[in-house]
Amino acid sequence: MKKYKITLSFTANKILKHLHPDIKKILRATLNDLSTNPYSGKPLKEELEGYWSLPVSKYRVIYQIEKSSIIVIYIGLRKYVYAKFLELLKAIKL
Repeated sequence: MKKYKITLSFTANKILKHLHPDIKKILRATLNDLSTNPYSGKPLKEELEGYWSLPVSKYRVIYQIEKSSIIVIYIGLRKYVYAKFLELLKAIKL
């Protein structure tokens, strides 16, 4: 089975560092699973097309799939993650 390389964006890495150790452990295990099955998340639509979302407890991991790698772009609480990620995308495109 092909294993994809997982890369965290600067923003995702910064967010991960500030999470509770128990959540970090769950996220790392989930990302390891994701490396062998990148399509286990759900594709996002509309303004977020091209990105994928994976549920991890109360959190969501937003990522992109490239040829042989997965880029984790953003991590956040389900309640806020999509709005905050959209804000981040709009700020980058200014």
